[in-house]
Amino acid sequence: MMYYDRSVSNDLLDAAMPGGPLGWLVPWVRSDPETRLDFRREDGERKHGGLQVYVGRTSPVEFLGRTGRRVKITAGEEYRAGTPHPHIFATHGAAALGPLQGDIEAHIAACRARMPAAFTSGEAVAHNGLMRRYGLSFRAKAPFLAVDSEIAFGFRGDASYPNGTAHKRDYKVKASRDPDLPAGISPLRKLDTLGVLPDGGIAIVEVKDVGGDLAEAARQVAAHVYNLRQLGQGGGDIVGVMSRMIRQKIALGLIPKGAYQPSPSARLIPVIAAPDARPNWVDHWSTAIAPLRPSCYLNGLQLWRLSPRGEVLQVHCP
Repeated sequence: MMYYDRSVSNDLLDAAMPGGPLGWLVPWVRSDPETRLDFRREDGERKHGGLQVYVGRTSPVEFLGRTGRRVKITAGEEYRAGTPHPHIFATHGAAALGPLQGDIEAHIAACRARMPAAFTSGEAVAHNGLMRRYGLSFRAKAPFLAVDSEIAFGFRGDASYPNGTAHKRDYKVKASRDPDLPAGISPLRKLDTLGVLPDGGIAIVEVKDVGGDLAEAARQVAAHVYNLRQLGQGGGDIVGVMSRMIRQKIALGLIPKGAYQPSPSARLIPVIAAPDARPNWVDHWSTAIAPLRPSCYLNGLQLWRLSPRGEVLQVHCP
């Protein structure tokens, strides 16, 4: 079956609450405008959930829930190699996590110093700014609530498939045969942002840099709408999952109280978002995506003009 669930275990949530051994994480992220903290969960290593720290569009450290109120600290090999504090990468009991704060912060600083500029500039700035402004700093009457980023859909074996790999392979074949899905896309690329609109609809947001390929953005966001429709048809509860994540993020202080909630019959709204200073930006965007508009997966499409730092300046509904 196909699944999507980024909520975390109660033990991991408790560890990151104020006064918990990872209670410093949210205040630290709030103080650093280039960072954000997002939830992760999938079968295997992340079955109890994870708290992933992003700097721009890359992650130098992640905290994975484990049984017995323990937490595993991990990162990609490129960030584990050369760290000044390799001892942080292990599974720790709750009592040991607090004293590691300084070493974890030093590790992140060391990683940031050698990150390629592409990870912290251009599209990364707009995307990170969008997530922070409309998630961490959400305010009433905002154009949307940013709930999740870098979304990937998982597959596991069920009565129809012996394992998740077989299901994923056949899923791609099925997607390639859908006449309404634009050609030339990989259906399971990560989705930039998932959020909630003021009317309770679910915003499926593909972010591009200034001058980015808007036709490619349209192909990608159409594929993400397709994925979420398939998830719903297969019994996945996207509204329930997002509602649970919002509750947990409110508890941690990653989303303010009173934030938007998805409606029980939430519509899926595709969104293309990018910075653009041209006064006739709508004309340029509309021309770029016109060949793809017949796709049913682009019904209700919204175009968001962003500032370079991710503020939604204008919304156009073609």
